[in-house]
Amino acid sequence: MSSRVKCLAIAAERPILAAAEFESTVSIWSVGNLRSTAEFKTIMDAGGRRLAVSNDGESLFAGSFVREELACYSSRCGEVLWLTKGLGKVQRIALSSDGRFAYCGTEAFTCHVITTQSGKVIDTIHAVESMCDSPYQSVKLLDGKELVLDCVGLGRRTVIPRETFAVLTRAFGPSSMCFSESGGATRCISTMDGCEIWRYVPPEGQHLLELA
Repeated sequence: MSSRVKCLAIAAERPILAAAEFESTVSIWSVGNLRSTAEFKTIMDAGGRRLAVSNDGESLFAGSFVREELACYSSRCGEVLWLTKGLGKVQRIALSSDGRFAYCGTEAFTCHVITTQSGKVIDTIHAVESMCDSPYQSVKLLDGKELVLDCVGLGRRTVIPRETFAVLTRAFGPSSMCFSESGGATRCISTMDGCEIWRYVPPEGQHLLELA
């Protein structure tokens, strides 16, 4: 694997990892035997979080800030399966927990909900740059001009006060959600009532980059 890797993404259900270099080249790796199975060019450009892998590892999703596009590739050979244009300057890509949708956030604080099968935009949420959902409950975290825990099943939206300027990573449990902020604490929030359960404050000048 190149020392110039800029972004990593891993499949939820199989030991498959995608590694993106500074610009567009992405290599696909089998984690079990540390072997590269494919390498190909994509539309991905530097910055943001513009890379994702489908739950089964069969598809790779790459976004472009400059071209304002999202593309889906076969992770086996790099064939373009679909390309969606005119989305705005793509900053973040995340997949829904069931793998059916790609959440594509842009610099203009709009988040497009796109089907992973066809690349069709089915919804656009404003004032939101990124979004993720829980595999356990009908709950979403909307990260935009406000940080909102949207408990769809309970009909409740909780605004979580920010303590710094950016959320770095987040992960859901059966009845909770944890997230880390840049230069700040990692907090665990109940998805039942929106209250803080616990927090971890790292040493000064440090923060957690990944939660799972």
